[in-house]
Parts: sequence; C-alpha cells; structure tokens
Amino acid sequence: MRVAQTAYGVIIFGKLRIPAAPESGPSYIHFRAFDGGPNSEHKFHSFYTEEKEDESGGKTYRAIFTQKDELDWFDS
Repeated sequence: MRVAQTAYGVIIFGKLRIPAAPESGPSYIHFRAFDGGPNSEHKFHSFYTEEKEDESGGKTYRAIFTQKDELDWFDS
C-alpha cells in the first residue's frame, strides 16, 4: 500500500489479491482510492491497466499483476 497526501485529502494505492492458478502464484489488481477526511467517505477511484506498445505498433493491456510488480502512482 502507498499513500499520497494532497490538499484535498489522501490518495491510497493498494494491491488487492485475487485467486490465481497455483502454477502462476499470487495475482493482484492495483487500485486507487480516495479519503477526503473525517467527514467524508472513502471512495474507490480506479484500477490500473498497464498499456504497452508492441513491435508492430499495436497495443497490449494488462490489469492483473504479480507479487513482483511494483505498486506505483497512476492516473486513471
């Protein structure tokens, strides 16, 4: 989990473990949530989807990550 303080509240980044095939090990979805303070609710903001360009110029997307994948800041 990672936390970033902003002028309007706290942004929370986390890894949510999901069931995986035993041979591939634990899998995770990276998410972003927001906490506006003591008088507001915690709110889900988004899931992270990695976008990569392949050799042919097309794009591939990934939303399920491994334990080794770093949890970094993302805007979505």
